[in-house]
Amino acid sequence: MSIKLHQSKAALKLLEEKTFEVILGEVLHIVWEELLKKLKITQTVEENWLINLINSALAIYPEPLSYRDKIFEHALRISKVGIKSKDFLKLKKLVKDKEVLNEVDLGFKLPEELRFLKPDLLLKGLKEWIIIELTLHYELKQKLEQLKTYFEALKTGFPLYTVKAYLLTFEPFKLEKKYEARASQTGNTYTSQLSLFKEFY
Repeated sequence: MSIKLHQSKAALKLLEEKTFEVILGEVLHIVWEELLKKLKITQTVEENWLINLINSALAIYPEPLSYRDKIFEHALRISKVGIKSKDFLKLKKLVKDKEVLNEVDLGFKLPEELRFLKPDLLLKGLKEWIIIELTLHYELKQKLEQLKTYFEALKTGFPLYTVKAYLLTFEPFKLEKKYEARASQTGNTYTSQLSLFKEFY
């Protein structure tokens, strides 16, 4: 019993240190990772399914969580806005006919810390890799650096594949292609940082 009590206190202390926005961001990550996987099966998202998914994500956090209802309301509102947006149609196109992976093993071509890549969403198509990183607010430096690391690693590990890297921001809801490397038949890749150019899909 003392071990369980100790674990409970530790969990509560960790929870108290988390801000509203941190937990909201974590909940949205869980919800949208599952939502995008669902698009592999069906192109529609029912509101009841979405509500149950948000509640399931919130169930990870023990009581007391004073702003649980507020997080639920924000997560539902943001998700519904996202589903109705034009960028959601772009997401549907990206996910269609792609294999959803939890990680990719790049073998011994890269340093050990980069061998197993675990981006928020990793899609594999015919001669194509797509990385999607999720973030609550736009242009978080850490997320952009992480996205670039994944992009460069995949580009190195799969030189004959086209690699595209996207940032999906929840507030405001926006899907933006940040990097793209197109492979030639010789295996050479041509990279562009698309934030500097007009986007195309």
